[in-house]
Parts: sequence; C-alpha cells; structure tokens
Amino acid sequence: MIKGEIYRIFSRKIALAAMILPMAVALFYMVLSSVWNEAVVDQGEVYQYLEAIRKDKEIAAEYRGVLTENVVRDIWEKYGAPVNYSDRDTGRAYLLGAAMRGGNDNYTNRLMAKLFAAEAIGEDGGNTFIIPQDLSGNRYLQGDFLFGYAGEGWGYYWDRFLVLSIVISVVIVVCLSPCFAEDYAQGVADIVLPAARGRKNCFFVRVFSGGIFATAYYWLVMGILFLETFCFYGTEGLGVSCGLTGMPMTWGQEQEPLWKALVILHLCGWFAALLLSVMVQAVSAKCRNTFSAILWSLALYMGPRGFCLLVLDQLPMLPVNLWLHQIIYSMPFSYPVMVLNAPDLLRFILTGFAFVLLAVFLVWGKRGWCRHQVMN
Repeated sequence: MIKGEIYRIFSRKIALAAMILPMAVALFYMVLSSVWNEAVVDQGEVYQYLEAIRKDKEIAAEYRGVLTENVVRDIWEKYGAPVNYSDRDTGRAYLLGAAMRGGNDNYTNRLMAKLFAAEAIGEDGGNTFIIPQDLSGNRYLQGDFLFGYAGEGWGYYWDRFLVLSIVISVVIVVCLSPCFAEDYAQGVADIVLPAARGRKNCFFVRVFSGGIFATAYYWLVMGILFLETFCFYGTEGLGVSCGLTGMPMTWGQEQEPLWKALVILHLCGWFAALLLSVMVQAVSAKCRNTFSAILWSLALYMGPRGFCLLVLDQLPMLPVNLWLHQIIYSMPFSYPVMVLNAPDLLRFILTGFAFVLLAVFLVWGKRGWCRHQVMN
C-alpha cells in the first residue's frame, strides 16, 4: 500500500511540476548567483568567479584560527580598507578601475570592515573605513571566535535555506493536499471508508507515505544546496564561528562552528517538513476537494506567523501572549528558525510544543477521515 500511495503522489502532473520547476530555479539562481558575485582586487590584479574564490581562500588561509586584535590589525595594515565595499559592484570594468586606483578588496578585509571598522570620509571626499584605536569592547574579540574563509556561499547559506524551506513547504502542500480530498471529489471514499481496513489503516498508511515523500524531497533539495556550496567553496567555512558568517546562532553560542548550526538547522527543517506533511493530510481529510485543501493548508502554514506579526507582536508580552508566541514558533513555518535562535531551555519547549501539535493533527485527521459522512 505504501508503494501505491507514493506512486499516487508522483503520478500527478501538477506534483511533478511543483517539485521540479521551483527547485531548479531556486538552486540555480541562489548558488550560481553567489559565485557570479565573487570578486577580488589584489595588488592591481582582478579576480572573478572561481578564481576569486581561490584567491580569497589563499589570502584568508594566512590568518585562519582564533580571531584576535593582532590578527585584525595585521589584516588591516596589509590590505587596508576594501575599495569595493560600500557600493559593491562586481562588474569587470568597475573592478579594473578600482585596481588602477590602487587598494585591495577581498573577503578578509571586507569582513574586518564589517565587524570592526567605522565609516569615515576619505581625503578624496569619498567614503572609507578606519579601525578604532580601542577594540577591547568589540564582541567578536570576546571569546574564541574562529576565523577562516566562508565566502558568499557559506556566508549566505542561512538565507538560501530559508527560501528553499518555503519552496519545499509549498511543494509539500501541493503534492499532499489531494491525498484524501481527491477521494471525496472522485467518490472513491464511498468504497474505501466502508471497507474493513479502509479507515484507520488507510489513514496511517497515507500519512506514513506522505512523511516518506516529505523526507525524500526535503533532503534532496537541501542536499543539492549543501553539495553545490561545498563544491564551489570547500569545507573551510564549516569551521568558522557562526558569529563571523551571519548564521544567527543564539546569544552566547556564536563562537560555535558553522557545521554545528547547520546540523541543528537541517534536522529542525526536516522535522518541520514532517510536521507540515501531517498537517496537510489532516486538512485534506476534512476537505471535499483538492483546491480547498490547498488553500486551507497554505493558510495553516503561513497564517499563524502572519497573525503573530500583525497582532500578537503589537500586544503586551503577558503570559498568555508569550505562550501563544511559543506555540506559533513551534509550527513548521517558524520552527527551524526559532530553534536555532533560542537558548537550550526554549529549544526544548518549542520542540515539545511541536510534538504536541504533531499528535493533535494526527488525531484530528484520523477522526476527520474515519467519521466523515460520505454525501451521495
């Protein structure tokens, strides 16, 4: 039965289109666009694309390790302020002009400008950057932050994960919404429901099959994203501290290496995909047609987060409001993001709420399927 249910999912043309087109466009645009934006100006020479990545790795390798004030000042003394930072332009003509005017621009001194430098007006009237005399209070020097090359690939991995998680969720909604609603619309429920094993067994087999589909599609898309980033940018960025890559690890854990955050992020994203698959099929078990199942599933996926932003965030953070926030944060749209940003206790609470929601939707969907009165 599981093979048959999985075949039903893949046999729908709209499901195939929903799986292939958004994934191809999103992955092509996000990963290759980062490579197209890579550019280095070094000692009058211009490097672009894969050559720029290679050169950036070579420059950053000299300073790889714990980030200290001496490292920051050594980088600044050698490379100075980046010449292509404020209004970044990676066009060939602009880069050649910047190289002719002198100065350097690479991943290493751009990161120093971002984390430590203050913007100022240069002698030519343009914007430049200076390193303050006192860096003792800078947060990136408080603790063992590990520096290394991450590039745009690992540096923007978080943003690409968010976009792809939404794409994956929409695909899950489109592909799984017909699971039960289609039976009602085609009159198949008249045959399945009265059968000896047509109620509970059919429901749990379909939920399990939906979970297999959600798991396979999630890891396929995220696996391609990870492998593409790995192929272009290598493994150096995985050892860099989250705080230096823009990965929003919770306060106090920013020194943790990027690989640890990625493990948490991907596992939570997987669980969110499984929870969403159960939610969608529970909604499908209550709807008479596929279109309404898709609309209600999308509303259930995105609606709570919108309600939180538009209503709950505007109200005083009283205990009831706080608990409502946590329930909404434990739903598929927000769960991976909030767990990564949350301290350990809150991670445990959000995960507990997520498992409660999983159980609630399983019970609600089963009751909807098993007790639905077939209308003639």
